[in-house]
Amino acid sequence: RHGKVKLDSKKFVFKNIPEFPRKLSREFLLIDMLNNLKSLGEDSSEVLKRLKKKNYVDLIPRLCIINSIIEVIMLKSDSTTAKKNLYKVAHQQQGYFTAKQAKKAGYSQKHHSYHVQSKNWIREMRGIFRLPYFPQDDEDAQLVLWYLWSRDRNEKPQGVYSHETALRIYDLSDLMPSRLHMSVPWTFRRFNPIPKILVLHKANLKKRDIRSIRGFAVTTPTRAILDLIETKRIEHNQIKQIFQEALKRGMLPPKEEKKIKKVIHNER
Repeated sequence: RHGKVKLDSKKFVFKNIPEFPRKLSREFLLIDMLNNLKSLGEDSSEVLKRLKKKNYVDLIPRLCIINSIIEVIMLKSDSTTAKKNLYKVAHQQQGYFTAKQAKKAGYSQKHHSYHVQSKNWIREMRGIFRLPYFPQDDEDAQLVLWYLWSRDRNEKPQGVYSHETALRIYDLSDLMPSRLHMSVPWTFRRFNPIPKILVLHKANLKKRDIRSIRGFAVTTPTRAILDLIETKRIEHNQIKQIFQEALKRGMLPPKEEKKIKKVIHNER
């Protein structure tokens, strides 16, 4: 007998299976359950997790095959929730994300290589990936990439774009620096050589000097102008033009305006 049957106000589906062993084994029942995973009433991802924790001592050496099947199913069903979580993070970071962010989104760390090989992700550098459908040549994308590069052991980015790069971000200057200027804490350390695209400035910035925009951190216009005055890399007239432009666009609070005016006057 097969088909849909109603028993005690509940509906059950009985199926005719063409090939079924006379004596049931745990392996057969397990594989049959995996084949019908989507038909289960339970959350399939939770079922897979529980299976991975089980110790099938009596199924060795067939355990390796069963585990491989579970791995493939888990990879293919890297849940929709995980994809959504990862997309939310990547969308805010111009398509980039770190290995830790992927893990937090719901992707097992041992599956990261699989997603790279399958071209679901693009590995940009150690611990940093990008979703392939986000543009790579966008200026903001490059800023996010190197911002993520500056993360510490706790995965928190330490770099803040400053000086000429900050002015470029705010479109306050026609300066086109060939390298990215970034301020990092005095405690910032890297064992490998600093990439040539970066110019690092050591400074312990205060929260009021930092803004978060478009997936990266940048110093305020006031801080950027004061930093450039201090370095004396830009002519006095250019500084005045940058200051006037920021003033015109309402980017400087009254107190900060007075402070910059005083510094510019003293630098004559």
